[in-house]
Amino acid sequence: MPKKYIDVNELGCRIGESHPRAKLSNLDIDLMLTLLDARELCIGLCRTKGLTQRDIDKMLEDKALSYSALALRFGVHKQHVAKVAQGARRMQTPTHTKVVK
Repeated sequence: MPKKYIDVNELGCRIGESHPRAKLSNLDIDLMLTLLDARELCIGLCRTKGLTQRDIDKMLEDKALSYSALALRFGVHKQHVAKVAQGARRMQTPTHTKVVK
């Protein structure tokens, strides 16, 4: 049986996609963070143009960059997307890997 390697933090706890309750892969999180960066850029540009919040929300929905649209795309709840955007989820860096059976 091949060995399986998992990412762990400094305390030795599983993190990222190797955590048993992870809903998204590390690649999905990277893509989500890229889309969230694009979302912030669009919001910044809209604010410099003086658009209202209603117009900004409409534009984000049209470009599929709202939290709801991203949640639908990745198959998670929009609160999950918000927590990734705020840095409350998936913001640990692996310090080493561990072999599991």
